[in-house]
Amino acid sequence: MKKIKKGVHWIWLGLIVALWYWAPWEKEQVIETFPSVSARQGNLKITLDLIGELDSLQHDFVTSTFHGQIDFLASEGMVQENDLLIRLSKESIEEKLENAQENLDTANYNLQNAMESIGLQRVQSENNVELAESRLVDAEASHNRRQVEVEEGLRPAVDLESTAFSLLQAEQGVEESRLSLQTKESQWALEIRQKELQVVRREEEVLRYEEELGATEIFAHRDGLVVHVESWYGSWRKPKEGDNISPNRSVLDFPDISTFLVMVKISERDVHKVKEGQPVEISVDALPGQLFTGVVQSISQLATSDMGTGSITFSAQGESKGFRAEILLDPPTLALSTQDSEAIPTPSSDENPCGLPPFVMERMKERGMDPATADCDALSSGRRGERGGGGERSEESSSPIEASSMGGRMRGESPNELDRVSGGLRPGMTALSRILIQEVVDVVVLPRSAVFLLDGQTVGYKVVKEGWIRVGFSLGAVGPQEAEVAQGAVAGERFLIVSPEEDATSTAPDGTEASSPSPSSPMGGGGSRRMPRGRRDH
Repeated sequence: MKKIKKGVHWIWLGLIVALWYWAPWEKEQVIETFPSVSARQGNLKITLDLIGELDSLQHDFVTSTFHGQIDFLASEGMVQENDLLIRLSKESIEEKLENAQENLDTANYNLQNAMESIGLQRVQSENNVELAESRLVDAEASHNRRQVEVEEGLRPAVDLESTAFSLLQAEQGVEESRLSLQTKESQWALEIRQKELQVVRREEEVLRYEEELGATEIFAHRDGLVVHVESWYGSWRKPKEGDNISPNRSVLDFPDISTFLVMVKISERDVHKVKEGQPVEISVDALPGQLFTGVVQSISQLATSDMGTGSITFSAQGESKGFRAEILLDPPTLALSTQDSEAIPTPSSDENPCGLPPFVMERMKERGMDPATADCDALSSGRRGERGGGGERSEESSSPIEASSMGGRMRGESPNELDRVSGGLRPGMTALSRILIQEVVDVVVLPRSAVFLLDGQTVGYKVVKEGWIRVGFSLGAVGPQEAEVAQGAVAGERFLIVSPEEDATSTAPDGTEASSPSPSSPMGGGGSRRMPRGRRDH
């Protein structure tokens, strides 16, 4: 039994010696295999990065004034004044116009008939008045003669009563005939007015259909960019030839391409950081190498999951609530080129064959990746995948993506003319808005991909000659991609961006070097990739 125990002892001793000699070699393999980044001395900008969509500040909408079917619809793109935009079907309108004209003819005939009939009735009524007046004259003459005869004693006084009664009847007959004529005159006037109004209504109907017939063709009221407006045509989509449109429904839009807004959604946890009037730097995916400036123009007072737009960009931000915000861009002519911006240097085509934004190239270089040898197809595929992500977008995940339907070249478009006005911008383009929240000056800065959490402590893995050693960090300001290291790092020192210890958790927010962010992590990081385990030096 003692010999067995002694043998086991020597076996353990041999394993320890082997591990002692092999561990440094394994660490050297770690350093050679996995990338690292350098700590730098400089300023740290704390920014809030929001992905959004460009929209014009002002819109001129083209609508129809009547129901109709689209026979022709101009393509989206640049148009000139008086270019044909929409032509509606004339068949139904021509049929309605023909019916309206027939109704007008009938109304005119009825009016003429009524006037002739009333004329005959008026003559008859006037004759009745004249006859009554003639009878009154005769009754007055008869009564006067009888009165003379009574006075001369030729007739008794009682005979005067009969002529007086006849006179009274004649007077009543005149009054009744005159009153009858007046009543009929009012009735005739009302009947004529009704017939005249019917004619007016029929004339207006004919005029309306004539105007509609003339309005079946809608022309551009000015030079500019024309865009199809999405609406309900059995499904939510843009109009096409053959669709039926209703009055006052917007079919086309003339957006003002000289002034733009970026529509973004600010999460509930970040809205208190943003104020109206804050300066913003904007990069547009379709225009790599250009930096635009602007200000936060407005922030909604209520959080909502409905951003009031049907755009793909907002739909991709998920169902979480947020505050709708509008960022007003400075005029495109004031857009900064990358030569004008110290923060975003201009890479050459050899250095940037994939057309990546400068800050993406910076992050790739910090992670030991060479943008000049990057797989452009893989990057493009990755970018398409990013559009299904969350509402906020970090620097490292920011890269050019395909523009929306308004972003590319459109048929009939003059790119030079359009770019001269818009600075290359189009409504619907995807834009990254970077709002400066805080700037820390002259500090040691490390990418958060090199900062890890282990047993509740913030640590990093410094590269040394023998391999790596774990060091504790004391952090200051923390941004979306970088953090201030108050203690534990010196400018120029290199740190691994992949944890060599399986229990350590990366604080990188985008998950490119880590798995999905852990809600329990105070830095918003996730799990780390595992590396071969070496000796843990402290």
